[in-house]
Amino acid sequence: MKQKLGLFLYVWIVGNLFGIIYTLMRITRRVEIKGHSWKKLNHKDRGLLVICNHPSPTEGALLPFLFYPLALVHFRPTLVPRGLPAGEFYHKRWFIPFRPVSIPIDRDSLREGLRCSKEVERRLREGQVVLIHPERERIYTEGDSDSRVSRSGKKMKMFRPGARRLFLNTNCLVLPVWMDGGERMIRNKSDSPRPRFTHVPRIWRKVTIKIGEPMDVGHMSKDEVVRFLEDALLELADREM
Repeated sequence: MKQKLGLFLYVWIVGNLFGIIYTLMRITRRVEIKGHSWKKLNHKDRGLLVICNHPSPTEGALLPFLFYPLALVHFRPTLVPRGLPAGEFYHKRWFIPFRPVSIPIDRDSLREGLRCSKEVERRLREGQVVLIHPERERIYTEGDSDSRVSRSGKKMKMFRPGARRLFLNTNCLVLPVWMDGGERMIRNKSDSPRPRFTHVPRIWRKVTIKIGEPMDVGHMSKDEVVRFLEDALLELADREM
């Protein structure tokens, strides 16, 4: 009960503060959402794994607010989304407000990677929402040998092999989300003007978010599920909505 009360207060204070900023960005058309429906997000009996492309830091900042104000109006702890920030961000002081709804991951440590995977699986089995970026790395990194391209030329990296455990072992629904324009709002380090790099958002830039349909992939084999979901994201990237 104490833990639920703490989460409730956190959502109302921190969630509302940043949620108002997000709402203003939507009103001013800096963030445009296509395919939005509360029915896609308001799951009841199963966990929801949201997968999104990740060419920049913007996606991790905006993705949780797809559930705003749903998590406030129909407050259930399972509706509060959990993200998976890299350890290098999680331990920064500016990240402190977001730690209560984060599951940090150190991708350079096999032990930490397994710990994080088990924690995510547990939360999905409990019916919670988890947000992940399953690509092996951001698209801006050099070398495109492990990239995939949509029919219109949009790119993303192939998924990490370990992601299939989450898709198949948790009986969760998978919701694909595609974002365009994030790298213009919060630039990647290699794209930033020298000599100083900053994550300060350029909120005058526009980001478009496309939300697909929740999918049940638990019946698929481990060899086909990753390819199927990669195809689903690329199809969503090209879809007219």
